[in-house]
Amino acid sequence: MSPPAWRRYAFWLSRLGWPGLLGLALLAAALALPALVLPQQQAQLARLETVSTSQALSPPAPPPSPLAGLMAERDEVRVLGDLFRAAHDAGLELDQGAYRVTRERHGRIAVLTITLPLTGSDTAVRAFLAAIVAAGPGLAIESLVLRRPDIATTDITADVHLALFLKVPS
Repeated sequence: MSPPAWRRYAFWLSRLGWPGLLGLALLAAALALPALVLPQQQAQLARLETVSTSQALSPPAPPPSPLAGLMAERDEVRVLGDLFRAAHDAGLELDQGAYRVTRERHGRIAVLTITLPLTGSDTAVRAFLAAIVAAGPGLAIESLVLRRPDIATTDITADVHLALFLKVPS
């Protein structure tokens, strides 16, 4: 007489050891996973099917123009006044500055290159740089050179090279 089926299965399971039992557990998990994930995927598919094809296939909105945030070329005098005011508010001495406008032949952008030699404390120079960076999106610091004559002095000399990008009227 043969033993009942459950005894035969128990015998074979006991012979598998822990690697075999682990394999069986992973196999059972792999077989049960679709039953757990499939309803979520079906619900997501139903939501996507409700979106009309015209909405799904409509092109995305065009990105904003990079020129939109730039100031017009006629505003350069106002920007220069803001720079001098920011230097004065920070407590910096601004002796002179060099300015050069570069225009591309067929471009829509003019670049005003500004060189400012400043004399003052380190915190004043930092405050000035923070103020001009916050002033507008078209103003960029190209380079900054700091010099201290000797270690005993608190004032530094800074050469700030700025680039102001301006829209050229069409």
